[in-house]
Amino acid sequence: MYKKKNIAVIGIGYWGIKIFNYLKKKKNYNIKYIYTRKKVNIKNNTQNLQIIKNDNSVKEIFLITPIDTHYKLARYFDNKILFIEKPLSL
Repeated sequence: MYKKKNIAVIGIGYWGIKIFNYLKKKKNYNIKYIYTRKKVNIKNNTQNLQIIKNDNSVKEIFLITPIDTHYKLARYFDNKILFIEKPLSL
């Protein structure tokens, strides 16, 4: 038996929803937070990045946002393991 990893997904756009749906099916992940600036009806939705950054139970973050946000977000989440869906920066 393994312990589920708490993760966060940042960005629920075109690719974000695809990755979110994939991660939802994985038994080893618990999607604790989903960050989006849009109004979405998804459990665990937050619009506060600081909550995710300060939650020590969340070790991994999936960044699925526009390329021009990656560098800034990667620097902000320097205490987490990151999966970045596109190139790190332009």
